[in-house]
Amino acid sequence: MMLVVGQAFGFDQVDNLPGGPLWQSVLLEQPWIGAALVGLITIVAAFALNRVGRGKPGVVVAIGGTMVAGGVVVLGARVETDAEAARGTVSELIGAIAEGDAASVEALLAESITFRSTSQRRRVSRDQIVAQVPMADRVIDTYRLRHRGAERDGSTMLIARFALGGEGDFGPFTSVWDAVLSPDGERWVVVELEALVLLGDSDTDWLLSRL
Repeated sequence: MMLVVGQAFGFDQVDNLPGGPLWQSVLLEQPWIGAALVGLITIVAAFALNRVGRGKPGVVVAIGGTMVAGGVVVLGARVETDAEAARGTVSELIGAIAEGDAASVEALLAESITFRSTSQRRRVSRDQIVAQVPMADRVIDTYRLRHRGAERDGSTMLIARFALGGEGDFGPFTSVWDAVLSPDGERWVVVELEALVLLGDSDTDWLLSRL
């Protein structure tokens, strides 16, 4: 199975979810960028103080800035944001399905999953889904996954939007989904999947007739 990275999807009929604030992305999801910004500010401030003959305060600023930059890196490594949790869970689930790894898929699903289409919904047991997983690696040749943002749904749930496309035994496929994730101990599990676009069509009711 091959994951193809960096190819465009072109699903313009579905917007990205907003995601978290910019500071969260810089400080927690990309801490090296935040640390670099702190380091740059520290260098400029220490240099300016040294230029006006205030060497000792400049040293204090340099030491303090270095400590803050290190703290940013440590914090980013320890704290998982909603967006990171969503990307990680979706990537793990899609990868496991594509590889036909039923055990990993089972661990990432709630006991029952609600499938939503344009105007319909249906509950499907986890066992029903897992039973179909071993066939996936014979159907899917390559796939492309693009994360389209994440946001909170209430106080505990997460909504992760993603685009999924690729090539398989039945030809090319394209889709956009919303996955609703619920905390389960130290990880997240999928409790609901909504098909927003299937094969370029935003009317996805036909999906439920095949479940």
